[in-house]
Amino acid sequence: MKIKKMAVTVLMVFGLLAALSLNAHSASYTCTVVSAGPLGTAVDSGTRFFLTEASDDTPEFTNKQFQVSATRAKEYLVVALTAISQGKKVKITTPNTGTYPVITAMYLQAQ
Repeated sequence: MKIKKMAVTVLMVFGLLAALSLNAHSASYTCTVVSAGPLGTAVDSGTRFFLTEASDDTPEFTNKQFQVSATRAKEYLVVALTAISQGKKVKITTPNTGTYPVITAMYLQAQ
């Protein structure tokens, strides 16, 4: 019985470490929202955003397309439309891999 508990504990620890390592490869950016809208014509297709990194130096990307899964589309769309209408910036987290990276978190910046 002790061996089973130990094996389960070890598996849980490795699972936790694997989950944390996935987030370690993500990057955060402060961006200006250029535009926001549906990814496709299907209701559950998700949302896409065109963002420009707000950097004092040369931006890492300009007018780049990012995607959001259909499960988080409404929440992120509210944040993006608020940023557009009030002239605010957003902070995003993304693995920034591939042609159209997926946004994993989006926050409205106060200033």
